[in-house]
Amino acid sequence: MKKIGQTIIEEGIVQTNNLKTRTTARAIIINQDKVLLLYSKKYDDYTTPGGGIKENENYQQALVRELKEELGVRKVKIIQEIGYTVEIRFGLSKKENIYQQKSFYYLCQIDSIGQPD
Repeated sequence: MKKIGQTIIEEGIVQTNNLKTRTTARAIIINQDKVLLLYSKKYDDYTTPGGGIKENENYQQALVRELKEELGVRKVKIIQEIGYTVEIRFGLSKKENIYQQKSFYYLCQIDSIGQPD
């Protein structure tokens, strides 16, 4: 899969060695010519649906699980790989932790949005 864009480094990060790593799978879902995004009240931002890959999961399995958890989706069709991004950011709860997150994006179709798990 090809890298999309340049590595994003959060403002204020000066040292990028000894990073914790996180890998995610994310869905690009287009519905009526609009891209579906999730809104987080906690962080007051929008993001593509998806999340972290657990041990013993591949990217596609993680994506299907995350879409079920976040959107209540029961049927996911992965149409194609889009690419991946790399971000270096502070951790959400502790500013002393710095993460390198690699996010893999897939164009997906879903059956419908239901009750999130």
